[in-house]
Amino acid sequence: MFKQTNIQATYSRNISTIILGEIIFLSPTATITSAFDKCIGEILSDKDSLAIMTLLITEITKIAKAKKITVSENITEKTLMKLKSLPFETTTSMHTDFINKEMKTELESLIEFVIKESEKSNIPTPTYLRLYEILEKKVSSSSISNHSI
Repeated sequence: MFKQTNIQATYSRNISTIILGEIIFLSPTATITSAFDKCIGEILSDKDSLAIMTLLITEITKIAKAKKITVSENITEKTLMKLKSLPFETTTSMHTDFINKEMKTELESLIEFVIKESEKSNIPTPTYLRLYEILEKKVSSSSISNHSI
C-alpha cells in the first residue's frame, strides 16, 4: 500500500526495539528539561541533573528488558552521546510547552506512558514518579493561570 502511494517506508520485524529506542531518548530528555526548566546543555553540565537523567534512562531500560525488548547494553552512553552532540541550548517540545504555559503537553505520551508500563511490568520508577509529580503541579498551576486570563 505504501509503495503504491509513493510513501517511503521500511518494514521492520523489530519495531518495538526501534520505537523504544526513540522513547528511551525522548522521554527522559523531555521529562528532565521540563521538570528542571533547563536546556539540554545545562542538564548535561550539572552533575546532579546528569545523574537524574541517567536514572531516568535506567528506569525505562529496565521496563524494556522486562518486556523482552532488545536494548543495547550501552544505551545510556549512546543516549548521552546523542544529547552531547546537540547544541547547548537545545530543549524539547514538551519543555517549550511548559515555558509557554500550554494547556496541552506531551506529559501523557512521554511520561504517563512510561509509568503505566512500569506498573504493568512491576518495575519501580521512583525517579519518573518524582518528576511526574513536579510536572503535574506545573500543569495544574498553568491551567489555573490560563483560566483566569
